[in-house]
Amino acid sequence: MYKKNCTVNHPHGLNSRASSVIVRKSTELLRTYNENPIRSVYIHKLIDDEFDVESKPADPRSIIAVMMLAANTGAKLAVCTDDSKLEPIVNKLAKFIDELVSYQ
Repeated sequence: MYKKNCTVNHPHGLNSRASSVIVRKSTELLRTYNENPIRSVYIHKLIDDEFDVESKPADPRSIIAVMMLAANTGAKLAVCTDDSKLEPIVNKLAKFIDELVSYQ
């Protein structure tokens, strides 16, 4: 498994607007790479650098799944994949989440 950690820096955490921006970006990245895998890229919430066993991994193409992470400002997330050819998507999406501080 390949994973890239990131931090929610948006002042309102992953509310509906921030989540929708992430969904749009992940969909765009998957289309750019001509990939439409089912759950091959996902986001985990981290607690002390370990996967949060209380929350399910989120499909970054689903606004409900991203919002269900309940990630507040400062929350640590891991963008993951089991497919090595999707590592560039993981890197770009994690960087995007790190840099998301306002609605785009």
